Amino acid sequence: MPLGTTHQISGTIARGPWGYVLHVGNGGVWELDCGLFTRLRLRSARARAVRVEGERVGFNALAVRRVVVLD
Repeated sequence: MPLGTTHQISGTIARGPWGYVLHVGNGGVWELDCGLFTRLRLRSARARAVRVEGERVGFNALAVRRVVVLD
């Protein structure tokens, strides 16, 4: 996947060693790069099913634009 592409990925939010991560159903993990308000939204959505929309900025990093709770 090339960098800068837009993605919509579903999974569950967890706290990783350097911030929040998105665990995907197939065993993958995305590191989430986000601002203060998005970080507060991610904290309230921890361990819940979500869909994260954003732009790929690294090998497994996603710059978050939007978080939608699916529960």
